[in-house]
Amino acid sequence: MEMFAFLFFWFMIMNIVFYYLWFITSKEWWWAPQDSEEKIIFYPTVVSVDPKSLMTEIPIHGHIFHPKHNTRSRRLILKFLTKLLKIKPSEIQVHGIFHARAQKFLVANRRGKLISVRFPPSEMTYPLLSLTNPDGHTTHGLSMPTSQLLHFLDDNPNPSENSTSAYSPTWLRFESVPEGSQPNIFSGSILLVPKPNVVPNSASKFNISIISDIDDTIKDSFVADKRVLMRNTFLKEFVSVSGMPQLYQSWQKSSSAIFHYVSGSPWQLYEPIMEFVHQHSFPMGGFYFRNFRSDSSILKIARNPSIFKLTEISQILASFPDRCFICVGDSGEKDPEVYSELCRKWPGKIKWILIRRAPERKVVVKAVGVPGMGTAVIVKKEKSKEEKDEEERKEEEERKERRREREEKRWKEVFGKLPEGVKWRVFDSSEELVDIDVLEPWEGSGGKKEEGEEKGEGGKEKVEEEMEKKGSEGGGEMRAEITGVARLTDGDF
Repeated sequence: MEMFAFLFFWFMIMNIVFYYLWFITSKEWWWAPQDSEEKIIFYPTVVSVDPKSLMTEIPIHGHIFHPKHNTRSRRLILKFLTKLLKIKPSEIQVHGIFHARAQKFLVANRRGKLISVRFPPSEMTYPLLSLTNPDGHTTHGLSMPTSQLLHFLDDNPNPSENSTSAYSPTWLRFESVPEGSQPNIFSGSILLVPKPNVVPNSASKFNISIISDIDDTIKDSFVADKRVLMRNTFLKEFVSVSGMPQLYQSWQKSSSAIFHYVSGSPWQLYEPIMEFVHQHSFPMGGFYFRNFRSDSSILKIARNPSIFKLTEISQILASFPDRCFICVGDSGEKDPEVYSELCRKWPGKIKWILIRRAPERKVVVKAVGVPGMGTAVIVKKEKSKEEKDEEERKEEEERKERRREREEKRWKEVFGKLPEGVKWRVFDSSEELVDIDVLEPWEGSGGKKEEGEEKGEGGKEKVEEEMEKKGSEGGGEMRAEITGVARLTDGDF
């Protein structure tokens, strides 16, 4: 009996110690009031709403920080970054972009902050029970009666672009509630997507979703060369890929599609990317970026985001079980591999995979001298302009041929085992996608069949024979050859 009492006593002591340590280390045990100089950004989110359900959980993603601009440590970091990217002082002065974008990585994130929101014109306050993390972010699911949510929509109608029916997605606006010494009000928005009354995983005008990458898909970034990518990110105005804004607008207009922009970019680039989206008239939607701590190496921006994209897109697919998806990406990194893996994990959800052929880095081979071997004098005959042009033309043809061979092998490995019903295409220009009807292939029992789809494995064999034939022929324009292969393989594999 005494032994039992002794063990019970020590068990209780250890529990008290454990809960005490948890209490003092948890971010939830205290909260700090907001400061007048702090700022809040609410990132756009998307939620599916079923009018028949009693409750709806609304995702709210906020970020609170202090824009400390002139501290000594931040000036040293900026100086280091300019040297790392080999940025000349004249470039900084001329472009005026570097400091504006780099400062976003140097702000002081605020942890342990409580944010409350309201939905105008209602004055009812909803505190986000999850305090901000060390990176200043909080992602909270605010549970609300669906009837009350629909009431807010009646009071605050903000239909999405080109909405033409009750099924169309609608933006719900909300704002922060001033707390502490914070006098400012910061606004955000949530895209409410009514649950479509259609057969799951079958396309209709009201259940099309687009999952889109950003870099080298809708924005020229040149991800293949990390230094060029960094310079494009911090020194230059963002440039859209030709024709992509018009393509996305046409999809939204024809099918009331909603958009999810999933990018490996860090949240610190959200504001300039949002400005880019507005400037080039891309449809608004949800944004899913990577968390990047300001005390981390800034070179981590260029890391491969494959795992992040797999996780985020999987959550999107799970959150919208009644919708069909088109995935748009580029060949610069691992978008084809990510999308094909998602097709296998989520059969029947993804209907199209569209991959833009991203620009490649040109490798320049330089002659290297051998120390201690003396100096060699090489006399070369001066080449004429015609000879130089011919040499450059041959080098370019060889480069294109090597790339064609690499891509044929890659596409065969990546797309060779896609589930039945999934179509894919590799394109150079958005003009090559104008013949894709986001609705027609999935209407009724699946729509009309593409070439190779009806023949099953026979279609696959035909594609392989065509690829081998083109590989043996060689030469010609790479774009014409690869585009032809892509079109032959639009059917099921």
